[in-house]
Amino acid sequence: MTAGAPEPDMREAASEARQEMYDALRLFHTHVQQTTALLLGIITTVFVVFGFALDRNQENQALSVEVVHLGGAILVLIAPLALLSVSIIGRYYLLYVSSLYFAATISRLAQLPAHPWFDDVPEEPSKKDPWIRSRTFGRGHSLFLYSLMLWLLGASGLISGIFVFLSF
Repeated sequence: MTAGAPEPDMREAASEARQEMYDALRLFHTHVQQTTALLLGIITTVFVVFGFALDRNQENQALSVEVVHLGGAILVLIAPLALLSVSIIGRYYLLYVSSLYFAATISRLAQLPAHPWFDDVPEEPSKKDPWIRSRTFGRGHSLFLYSLMLWLLGASGLISGIFVFLSF
């Protein structure tokens, strides 16, 4: 082994730390994708049912109004589902950012070539917690943007549900 080369187990630890970082990011993105698909699927299904219910004639009018009110209740419940989802993806993103910090620290200890993702990770341990908080909850990062998208879906469901209740 040459002088200055990292120990084989440090290389392995750095590789495993990077893999954990990628796995945490994949977990975050998977949850965002599935939650978005679920919310959009619920909204689409409710509006399809509305289309059938609003094509009512005189003998089905009472049933159609009940179906529309049930759809409105489902749309209103999208807002709490979006709130819960934002909380869950926040935890997943915090896990990813913590894994990013850990992977950068291990890679530096192993003296591996720098990775572009690690450029903004602080080397001083005293800056770890503020950096993790700002990277997790700061504007312009993935959590902020995906949370905004889920909040907008939740708000659209809430507003649509209220509109349905007030209209019928």
